[in-house]
Amino acid sequence: MAYHNSVVLCLSGGILKGENRVFDEKKINRIVTELVSVASCTQLVVVIGGGNIARGRDLVGRFNLDPKLADDVGIMASILNAYMLGVLLSERHIPNVVVSRHNVGELIPLFRQPSAEYILSILRSKKMVIVGGGTGKGGVTTDTAAVRLAHKLRAGIILKGTNVRGIFSADPASNQNVEFLPTLSCGEFRDRKLNTVLDPRAIEEMSIPIRVFNILTPGLLLDAIAGRPVGSLLTPTLALAS
Repeated sequence: MAYHNSVVLCLSGGILKGENRVFDEKKINRIVTELVSVASCTQLVVVIGGGNIARGRDLVGRFNLDPKLADDVGIMASILNAYMLGVLLSERHIPNVVVSRHNVGELIPLFRQPSAEYILSILRSKKMVIVGGGTGKGGVTTDTAAVRLAHKLRAGIILKGTNVRGIFSADPASNQNVEFLPTLSCGEFRDRKLNTVLDPRAIEEMSIPIRVFNILTPGLLLDAIAGRPVGSLLTPTLALAS
């Protein structure tokens, strides 16, 4: 079976959230199990957000915070999620390194200032990489951070793990009469204004295909890494023209 040699998996923090809890045990254990199942198949980088704990843009409105400070809280929430995933993977005996552009100091000694070369060296040592804090700058979503990192690493594909089947013509949570879109270009995504699954800014910057799928469905992460047609495939315009 031919697997993608290098994969960037993007996870929003919101997918970890329970009804009244920061972490839903069933969901996070499902995700960790999926990660364990592919640990030996490919060089995997996981980029995770912090939405289950705090989103900067939400804090601005709810608490009237300075946008810079609100973004800093969101970045730290993302770092906490990354560390949590790293701990759970280590408990399953999966070698991994958690990295962030923020120096967390002695509290989390495994954190380092990441660069493409540094991350590639970790991957070559057969360890999974978990990235917290995105790009380290406010106003940049996890999606955009994943797209930029995948470009630097020359990854084979970007996977967006969600709690829905893929990309739809409208939000399936609020509209039952929606069309499932198995393939589309970034131009079609933009024209249809399909902004509920992926950040439009990330789409504008993408140079590598993105596959959106339900990571909570057992086996689909392995299928996506193996190149099987699960979920929805979003292709860069340049890729379609070549």
